[in-house]
Amino acid sequence: MILEQFGDYRLQYVGITRDGRRAIAVSGFCRALWSDFPDWQTRLVTIRGGGTCFWGATCNPDTKECVGLSINARR
Repeated sequence: MILEQFGDYRLQYVGITRDGRRAIAVSGFCRALWSDFPDWQTRLVTIRGGGTCFWGATCNPDTKECVGLSINARR
């Protein structure tokens, strides 16, 4: 479901260091939540629940691989 509607997600990217290595934390939230976060470009969005409307993953910028996809529990 997420891939089919990927264009309807707003994405946030945060650079992090994990075990001394660079990584990028990526999170996405769906169109249904856009109005709840008008300042999403300057504030980190966190949601409890949300089902497939909110997800996150960690990406390695060197290998261009993303791992640890997590989809929040249902609302």
